[in-house]
Amino acid sequence: MDNNLYIISSNELTNAITIQQQISQKEFEIKLVDINSKYTSIQDSSSYYYNQQRKTIMEFELSNLKIQRDGHINTSLANALGLADLFFKCSDCDFEHTFFFKY
Repeated sequence: MDNNLYIISSNELTNAITIQQQISQKEFEIKLVDINSKYTSIQDSSSYYYNQQRKTIMEFELSNLKIQRDGHINTSLANALGLADLFFKCSDCDFEHTFFFKY
């Protein structure tokens, strides 16, 4: 069981890292839209509003990615704490022979 907690915790952290990369990419794209909007002429209002619409959609997607990332981090922490709890409750555990503590 404790091996499963370790694997789940590790996988959740990996997922959080992957999503963080997507967040960084999305933030960069939003900055590009801002730059494009800044240099769009006033006469070209359709491009300006299109950029604003794209930015709004991207910000919504960014918000969803952050929620997903935070969920993975919370799940990882919960499993890591569950694993730590198992080890602290186990009076006859041999910590030196568990692969969790080998370096």
